[in-house]
Amino acid sequence: LPLVLLPSHEPLLAWAAERRSREPLCLLGTGQDGSSLLAEANLSRNLLLVLGNETHGISRAYVDACDSFVRLPTSARQSSLNVCAAAAILLYEALRQRAL
Repeated sequence: LPLVLLPSHEPLLAWAAERRSREPLCLLGTGQDGSSLLAEANLSRNLLLVLGNETHGISRAYVDACDSFVRLPTSARQSSLNVCAAAAILLYEALRQRAL
């Protein structure tokens, strides 16, 4: 997958706003405070997944821009999941839902 490094959140959020003017796009944030579990989320639509690091999560600007938030089920002893592992799980679930 292409990787783009940005100096701040502004270019990505501007791109998302421009894209949303042409077609539906859901900004889906992830984190332990997500309002719903991953299994309940509709990942078959156009998505921009927003993942943060394990310690600090996503920035306030991304929190404000997201339409909804999901969390991955974890045990009570586990406070967070490695962001790469979380991304893999989210992408797998999106692919699974789109294949149905």
